[in-house]
Amino acid sequence: MLYPDGVIFEMEHHQSEPLVAGFIFALPMVRFIGIHPNGERMTVFSATGSHLAAVEELEEVILERGREDNLPQTPL
Repeated sequence: MLYPDGVIFEMEHHQSEPLVAGFIFALPMVRFIGIHPNGERMTVFSATGSHLAAVEELEEVILERGREDNLPQTPL
């Protein structure tokens, strides 16, 4: 079965986090990328945790599967 490398959505403050946790449980191999309302930052969620990044890093975040191993993580 094929899975996307990432799913991009508009972040609605912290209301999105419980919904994303459910998606990650169902699809742990997919990154979920929440773009913040100001359009400058994004939160990258994965099975190993989440981290903030600049929107300019979007392509890098999607393409580099090993990136999350090098960043500090916060549990969901």
